[in-house]
Amino acid sequence: MLATPDTEKSARHPSHHSLRPLTLVLSVLLVFIGYFLTNLWLVFNESNVSTSSVAPAAIVMGAAEFNGRPSQVFKARLEQALRLYEDGQTKQIFVVGGSLVGDKYSEAGVGRTFLIAHDVPANEVVAVPRGDDSYESIEAAASIIRKSSARAVIMVSDSFHSYRIVQIADSLGLIAQPSPDRNSPIMGVLKFDYMLREAVAVSAGRIFGYRTLSELRHGEPAIPLW
Repeated sequence: MLATPDTEKSARHPSHHSLRPLTLVLSVLLVFIGYFLTNLWLVFNESNVSTSSVAPAAIVMGAAEFNGRPSQVFKARLEQALRLYEDGQTKQIFVVGGSLVGDKYSEAGVGRTFLIAHDVPANEVVAVPRGDDSYESIEAAASIIRKSSARAVIMVSDSFHSYRIVQIADSLGLIAQPSPDRNSPIMGVLKFDYMLREAVAVSAGRIFGYRTLSELRHGEPAIPLW
């Protein structure tokens, strides 16, 4: 069968209808890339923010501990909380973080012991050893803080973590500001890798909700929201 001029033209020039699915896919892809880059910028920008405000309470995010001693990452966070207390920026410190199966100590307990050993009065340090992720840990502390009339808190963690934990705290009824640690051993390429991970977590959290993501990972939260 001989090709007609019309079929030859059609072969050389695909119809607009055949290009629409590809255009749609590319458009959606560009939207998601733009959304991710926006969240990466938010994570990066917040990492450079450190509040000078005063708040009744500070929440220190837990990190690894080794037989009752804080890891270097955790120690840097605790030292930042200690500075806040000594400078009069906060009056009470909540240390959050649970423990793994078989662990003798919880992250929260180790953090409390460290702060008391550095002259923070025991009645001004609260260990909250509950939660399997950032959301659950902050939720456990928030359930205590919300009982007071003042809900302003200072969030202490690594700088790349600041944006997400402030967002989580705000979603739980707190008024949060970041104060990242100054001496974290997580630097350079490793820090950027953590920022990328945070951007992924923030991108998902802003769409589905941080509570929903936590429940999908661990089931129903142990602490009711309200």
